[in-house]
Amino acid sequence: MQIVKSGISVIICCYNSSARLPETLKHLAKQVIPDNIPWEVIVVNNASTDNTSEIAETEWRKYDHPSGKFRIVDEKEPGLSYARQKGAQEASFKYLIFCDDDNWLDSNYLLNALNIMEDNNQIGALGGISTAVTDDVKFPDWFESKQNGFAVGPQSPHQGDVSKTCSLWGAGLITKKELFLRSFSEKYPPILTDRKADSLSSGGDNEFCFRLLLMGRKLYYDESLTFVHFIPKSRCSPEHLKRLSVACEKGKNDRLELNKYLLLHKLVSTRKAVMKPFIVIKIFLGYLSTIFLNRKSWSLADVKVIFYYYTKIDLGVDLNTKNIFNFYKE
Repeated sequence: MQIVKSGISVIICCYNSSARLPETLKHLAKQVIPDNIPWEVIVVNNASTDNTSEIAETEWRKYDHPSGKFRIVDEKEPGLSYARQKGAQEASFKYLIFCDDDNWLDSNYLLNALNIMEDNNQIGALGGISTAVTDDVKFPDWFESKQNGFAVGPQSPHQGDVSKTCSLWGAGLITKKELFLRSFSEKYPPILTDRKADSLSSGGDNEFCFRLLLMGRKLYYDESLTFVHFIPKSRCSPEHLKRLSVACEKGKNDRLELNKYLLLHKLVSTRKAVMKPFIVIKIFLGYLSTIFLNRKSWSLADVKVIFYYYTKIDLGVDLNTKNIFNFYKE
């Protein structure tokens, strides 16, 4: 078994990122971190058609950071999920930080993240707070009400354990290499699609958080982890907002898939056995209300999952659900 050093690997997944990377790398080069803490920056060139690799190499060479190492790796299969997997596999250190190509991490981000993770071994994933900047004159009036969809602002009203929310942004996310690779092993690949090229589809972040919860880990949020999220003028347009709305509408099937995780999480996280029958009754009543009162509550598929959970008798449970159950059991 490979021994992983207790350091930090910053993974930047890039698709045609040449225009965005310079400022992102500039902020990483400003990290204030003791010399005895090893860290590295891994740029994953994910099927780019521009000069992302050349720009990344040239930009990092400007700073010649004394302790931070720098590498570029290629992932030819397009898609954020593939790029993150490649970055995690290549990482030399225990902790991973997924830094988007438009995230400008505060100079203490890496050190604060390391300290928080080292202080609590139960943390599976850790997230921070972001502010937004743009190259437009100003943000449109609608931006503030939609900012959370852009990974901007606080992720929770309070700091600490936010496992009940079941999600953290992928932007600036901190986790452990071992947990990430275990979550998305070849045996249990992700069931949701994630961003590919210019597509706005997403879901991988939420699926990873659910898998961590099923592994008995916690989700944490800390406002000492601050970063700037650069939102270009093109993403502040009505056209982009419309594309985002269309992507959300298309993501309904993804939300149904995530519901399987939510349902299993409700069952396995209920420690008191006496409460589990009440959960079953609640879901069954929800199913009846879906049929007779036309409420969008629990479906027949959910009832089948409940039955499968308690009896292991298959009344038509799909393969993805079985894989989720098997993943939890391991």
